Amino acid sequence: MISGNSSDGIGVCDSSLAGISGNRIGTNAAATGGVANGGQGVHLQCTSANQMSILQNTIAFNTGDGFRDDPDYRFGDNHHRNTVSQNTMYSNGGLGINLLPPPFQTIDGVTPNDAQDPDTGANNLQNFPIITSAVVTGTTRTITGTLNTTPNSSAGYTIEFFSNAACDPSGNGEGKTYLGSVTTINTDANGDVSFFYSPASLTAGDIITATATDSLGNTSEFSACFTAVAGTPGQIKFVSATYSVAENAGVAHITVQRVNGSDGSISATARRARRRSTLRSITILSMKRTRR
Repeated sequence: MISGNSSDGIGVCDSSLAGISGNRIGTNAAATGGVANGGQGVHLQCTSANQMSILQNTIAFNTGDGFRDDPDYRFGDNHHRNTVSQNTMYSNGGLGINLLPPPFQTIDGVTPNDAQDPDTGANNLQNFPIITSAVVTGTTRTITGTLNTTPNSSAGYTIEFFSNAACDPSGNGEGKTYLGSVTTINTDANGDVSFFYSPASLTAGDIITATATDSLGNTSEFSACFTAVAGTPGQIKFVSATYSVAENAGVAHITVQRVNGSDGSISATARRARRRSTLRSITILSMKRTRR
């Protein structure tokens, strides 16, 4: 428990290759309420901070940002490969993750994405993901989106997903409940790559956010919030009103059509009505889909 300090919970100055993990920063001992630190939860400062690991902490109720990376650009750009992963971040007064851009002492709030991600600064100002859908249809749960970053990457990006009860006032999230992660394929010549994830738990109305971390460990700020919605599975109907099959045909092929929905998975079953039929089986040969 690292709480109740007049300034930052944890301040790091000119330190590298260190880890901060398993702490409760800004909360009470049970992590059920706040004992705020007066500054940031975790604050990387000074000239150099490289290859730090901020892992599986609860960082909440702090007056400032949950995590702030604040290089002293007067002496160079030396805050890189700082990985922020699987933390519980919520109810901080500032952003969940705040990567400050140059020049020194620029405090800008959410750092906007830039096309193909050429900007420099804390964690190379790694672009954050864009969530394009979050749908719950029965037991099928999916989150999809895109990331635009360095073109023709030599490795994929780790996208971490979080759910929240509410969105941060900035419009970009924090991350209260870690849902899991997926690693993308390499980016294309424009720096684009898409992602798809099926979390074990997701409820319509949850506020979803995500971060992106490159193969070197540079983690982005949180994405914009996206509200999960209930999907529409639709129904299955026969394409034809009747099917005529000879008794000795062996197999009947039937086409069905999905209507009034397109979300989630569906299935169709069929059985023989007459016990003495010589028809060996009924096969759903194909399925057609229509738009909602």
